[in-house]
Amino acid sequence: MSLRINILYGSQNGTARNIAETLEKDLLNENVPASLMELNNYKKAQFTDKTINFIIISTTGDGEPPDNSIDFYNDLISGKKEVCSLLKNKKYGILGLGDSYFTYFCKPAKDIDLKLQEISSVKIVETAYGDDAKNLDEIVENWVKEVKNIVKNSSKIGLETDSISTNSSVEEEKITNIMEGIEITNDDNISESTNSIDYFSEDSYTLSSNDVGEYVIKAENEIENDLEYVPVKLSFDKELLSQITQLKHVIKKPISYLTITSASNLYRSISYSKSQQIFPLIPKKLNSDNNILQYSENNPFSAKVLSTQCLTSKDALKKTVQVTLDITGLNWKYQSGYAFGIIAPNSDKMVLPLLKRLGLDPEDGFRATTTKEALCSGLPVILNKCYTYYEAFKYFININAIPKKAFLRVLAEYCTDIEDKKQLYFLCSSQGASSYRNLKAQYASLLDILYTFKSCHPPFVAILENSTRISPRYYSISSSPLQNSNLISFMFNVHHYIMQNSEDGKYHQRDGLCTGWLDEMLEYPIIQDCIVNFRCKSVNIPIFPKIVNTFVLPPNPLSKNIIMVGAGTGVSPFISFIEYKRQLLEDGQKGDISEEERVKLAEASASWQLFYGCRSNRKDCLIKDYNTLWRQTITNKNIGITMPILDRLEITTSREGNGPKYVQDIMIKPENSNNLRTLLKKRNTYIYVCGNKAMCKGIHEAFSMILQQTTEEAMSNIEAQEYLEILSKEKRYLRDIWG
Repeated sequence: MSLRINILYGSQNGTARNIAETLEKDLLNENVPASLMELNNYKKAQFTDKTINFIIISTTGDGEPPDNSIDFYNDLISGKKEVCSLLKNKKYGILGLGDSYFTYFCKPAKDIDLKLQEISSVKIVETAYGDDAKNLDEIVENWVKEVKNIVKNSSKIGLETDSISTNSSVEEEKITNIMEGIEITNDDNISESTNSIDYFSEDSYTLSSNDVGEYVIKAENEIENDLEYVPVKLSFDKELLSQITQLKHVIKKPISYLTITSASNLYRSISYSKSQQIFPLIPKKLNSDNNILQYSENNPFSAKVLSTQCLTSKDALKKTVQVTLDITGLNWKYQSGYAFGIIAPNSDKMVLPLLKRLGLDPEDGFRATTTKEALCSGLPVILNKCYTYYEAFKYFININAIPKKAFLRVLAEYCTDIEDKKQLYFLCSSQGASSYRNLKAQYASLLDILYTFKSCHPPFVAILENSTRISPRYYSISSSPLQNSNLISFMFNVHHYIMQNSEDGKYHQRDGLCTGWLDEMLEYPIIQDCIVNFRCKSVNIPIFPKIVNTFVLPPNPLSKNIIMVGAGTGVSPFISFIEYKRQLLEDGQKGDISEEERVKLAEASASWQLFYGCRSNRKDCLIKDYNTLWRQTITNKNIGITMPILDRLEITTSREGNGPKYVQDIMIKPENSNNLRTLLKKRNTYIYVCGNKAMCKGIHEAFSMILQQTTEEAMSNIEAQEYLEILSKEKRYLRDIWG
């Protein structure tokens, strides 16, 4: 039996999946049998002595495995016989992805590596840890290169491969004399009708879409106050490029594996309105056990918008909006703290000019077919299914993603200008690593890339083959299921980011994909706390439940000490926690609290505390409406309980007042730190921290300081860190962290 490769991945937001899919394509292109699957589907893989298992896994939450790998992770780490027997003595390699800014950097990869060594699996490539805070791309590229070398030389590790093609090794390793002139690729796929057309002028332009199916590019001086999307000419270190006489280690051009055919009579009209909703192009699946529709990323549920509310003032630095959705029919028994995903489409502001740039009619249809289905695992659309070009770019192709080096390598083949070709080759080389990092820092979209390289006219098939699918965005539920289990609320900041280092030296603003779409579609007034009723409007959002939710209250939560720390929209899950408790205390009936919890409540005096930070009480405090409400003490004779909703509520403001600026500052004040230290050492205490990685790191350091403060039981720094590690392993210290 010849060598076979299993590529198993755990991916939350698509990065690990994309790396795995690319590796699979490269190996299949070299005639190496390779199977790609999510880690949770490991039982479907073939594990033999002639198999090498390459595991690519990212880190989510606070050092947790992604949803699509958690079953494998739990089975392996717990020593489950079924998985351990499959992997024992088998050859493997691991690539972990994470962010060193987080406390538990690449923890899933490290845990899996240790366990595989423990069960006598054989590591044939050194485990690599891609760091999103530093040099992720270089680490990934080096690991993948090492994997390919090992597979190519598999006889050295006691395995034999089928014949592996090496015809393109020269191209992959070195392009010689590239600075002296580049031979233009005469590819039949380049449309003659687009080679001589420059869709972009140096003038700024705007997009007008008053008529269905029609759009025109206009100069900025023709229309005022109607600016849609202005592409940016990206900047590169041209001096560095001019010093290079020979490029080394240029990424090999990916193979083409699709055939695009015309598809007419799609029987659906295209509307470019702002209320346009996602097409249900993926077949719905029924759960065979209970005949209930299963909703997922590939099959979202259409949730009706009931209301919106702007929670911040007009002069706040960030605009925060709360949305309430009707999920009747979703059949989701959610708990406080659960999260869900939203599938947001690309904006017409970018889609329509991109179609124009590519010379594609939005209403024309196409169908993608192939004879190499194994290469299509990451394809944004479904094979043999008809789409219009507008649908493909609107709902499926991620045109906001920074193109991977392999994609840039493909684009280089369709440049008619030698300087454009040189620059793209340079970005794909080892010498151009710093320039590629600079490209990523500019948040360039595909439209910006094509605007910068004006001579590049790629065919649609090249874009489809090398693009990724739009990934969902996840949001915590801020409502309580006790209020109405068919309603969920969530809040979001309208996210803008700045493109820096453009060639014109100016700063250009871009909108976040999901929050920009929500902000545009919902069309609410910006008057603070004004609630807009959507009950008479037909506005829906495609959502799906997050499969794994660990950021939840413990069993019998009223008898537990609950410490909650968050800033900005990080308070969202805590609103759900606290409202759950308030509604239970106000409306609870006999039987709503178990006898076990009733006994524990009689024995313990549990404390719930919230530490919250914002910039300004007036401008952007997201819990001001709850300030008085949550300080109440409630007596409920039906369940025999008298207790406060919150024992402590501390709010800090970083941009006003003379008191503590940040949440960690108020935590370490003596009156709070003494109380927190006492609670931290109790077995029934649970800590929840929610916010960005910088805030969460500061909170972690504050807890460590509190444990080290001078008392009879003061800990050293090492002891404090080890204690917090124990709390984390026991799931009594949970953190929901984002970038």
